[in-house]
Amino acid sequence: MAVADVVAELYQHKPVVPLFHYTSLGALLGIISDASLQATDVRFLSDAAELGHTGNILRNAIYARKTLDPFEDRLLGQFEDWLRHRLTNGNMLFVVCFTASGNLLSQWRSYTPPSKGISLGFAADKLSVCALNQDFRLARCVYQPGEQKQIAERLIEEVIALAHVRGETTDRSKRGPNDSFYPVFEEIEDDVLRVAALLKHQAFHEEQEWRAISKIHTNYVVEPIQYREGKSTLVPYIKFTLPKDTDRRIDIAMAIIGPTPRGNNSLTSINNYLSKHGASPRLGTTYCGIPYRTW
Repeated sequence: MAVADVVAELYQHKPVVPLFHYTSLGALLGIISDASLQATDVRFLSDAAELGHTGNILRNAIYARKTLDPFEDRLLGQFEDWLRHRLTNGNMLFVVCFTASGNLLSQWRSYTPPSKGISLGFAADKLSVCALNQDFRLARCVYQPGEQKQIAERLIEEVIALAHVRGETTDRSKRGPNDSFYPVFEEIEDDVLRVAALLKHQAFHEEQEWRAISKIHTNYVVEPIQYREGKSTLVPYIKFTLPKDTDRRIDIAMAIIGPTPRGNNSLTSINNYLSKHGASPRLGTTYCGIPYRTW
């Protein structure tokens, strides 16, 4: 076993139902025009405490270990310090968020503006192939505390095993006493980040979230990273090209219009717009039917 095996198990699940992406009508115009979604750096997602949540789970797993020899004591003390820094300032990982639930009131409230939301659904098989062709991998988020605890414990065990194989850096010209195990952590950094991108607080379990997760990006200068204006900072992102087919510029399975006071007008205009741009949903466009007033 290795840390990479923990990652492989997390990413082995494949979606079998359409996956939806909630967005605004304004953003829809850009999505259709560019035939892509914006994959956001995981540290800039709206659920800002996500990576901190993973850090807490791993720290709890460290504290829960009953017997530590001096080697493990030094190792895990350094691992805790390393996590605190690298989970918030390390390599870049980009994420597009989807959900198995395309018409959920909490999603309309959280991820679309009042009266101007739409949910775009994509066939699971086509989205999976599309992701792989761009070095993205589709994976479902983990919400259950018990499962998260097991994942953290396995990660800690694999870190310890790897450290015993690699050994501690004792050459003080290369590493000091406080970072003598850092080469071990750097070896598994990408896999730790891939795990962290999937662990979410159980309060969000209703979302049934799946994520398209990019390869690791280490060079923000030469790689195709762009920036958009966020609420309080510039947000890094890369493009995630959407599925296409010979008869569709964008292969959308279905679209659901969020709560709005002008459902019929919205349905007509959105259908006409998507048809004009070669993106008519194969299963049509429907109104959400939720009696939720935002006007």
